[in-house]
Amino acid sequence: MHFGEARLGCAPRFKDFQRMYRDAQERGLNPCEVGTD
Repeated sequence: MHFGEARLGCAPRFKDFQRMYRDAQERGLNPCEVGTD
């Protein structure tokens, strides 16, 4: 996976991003695509 400056655009707060990222990793998903539906 590639994460650049855009990674913080996935979640407004870094702690939210960390939580989303960890949850997404456990599910095998792309954290930037979580919650977009």
